[in-house]
Amino acid sequence: MTGARARSARTVGALIAALLALAASTSACSASGAGAATGRFAASTVMGQIQQRGYLRAGVPAALPPLAYRDRSGTVRGFDVGWARTLASALGVELRVIPMSAAGMRRGLRSGRLDIAFPVDPITEAAIKVQGRVFTDPYFVGHQRLVVPSRSKVRNVADLADRRVCSLVRPATEVRLTVLRRSIHTVPGHGVGNCLRLLRSGRVAAATGPEPDLLAIVARSAGLGTRLSTPPRNPAQLPLRIVGDQLSTEGYGVELPEQGSAQFQSYANGVFDNARRDGRWQRLFARWIEPFEHVPDNPPSLTAADAASLFPRKP
Repeated sequence: MTGARARSARTVGALIAALLALAASTSACSASGAGAATGRFAASTVMGQIQQRGYLRAGVPAALPPLAYRDRSGTVRGFDVGWARTLASALGVELRVIPMSAAGMRRGLRSGRLDIAFPVDPITEAAIKVQGRVFTDPYFVGHQRLVVPSRSKVRNVADLADRRVCSLVRPATEVRLTVLRRSIHTVPGHGVGNCLRLLRSGRVAAATGPEPDLLAIVARSAGLGTRLSTPPRNPAQLPLRIVGDQLSTEGYGVELPEQGSAQFQSYANGVFDNARRDGRWQRLFARWIEPFEHVPDNPPSLTAADAASLFPRKP
């Protein structure tokens, strides 16, 4: 081989080696969840089993707009659905959503019927350390606040003296309004629908509870899931609104099966971190949450451990 040909061969070889290195680097990046699609995972992993099946099974609330709800055509929509689709897209599989109760989701995770779930239960130390539940880092951070009619002059708890309030608070995370204002009369909520009826009839001046429930009250009052398939375009015309101080802070994560959870949790957190950085979380928030509560669209920065520490286990 002449000197020129040798130099040419070495140049071509170097180019091929560089292209192979680039391909390997791209594949590794994709496998970590950095891209829209992912590499293939071993069949022994939860991610590999989902890929072999070809679809991700996600349990979501049956009627909690704007987080999850059926529209008039029967299609399941909402913020939680968009977040589940983010993970399915990263794995390169289809998404199948199954509306059900929170208790049904926990059974589905234990039985293997579900891969992920959105029970909309706040992350607490008791949930993790006592019940053994596994969550991703929070995809949504909510607060206990108030819902009032849009024409109401109530702006905060101090304005509710001697008035009735429908309460949807959970014992593990609640802030009792009667501690803040003794003359408030709380009425057990018995569900989002009941509090909405009490507000519409004027039998209570406000409702209190965790933000997912309050968002559902406002969204259902606007007809989301019945008259409307998507959030309204003019939030100023909502019949109800969320007001008041943030009485508590609660982190909501995606719940995962206990079996094989450590690796799946790490992978899902990586995918969700990317979605927060590249703007997908913000776009989902703007589409589903902002029409019912105009608040800054800052992605949660809490870890699951941080969220749990807000509600330490009682001795």
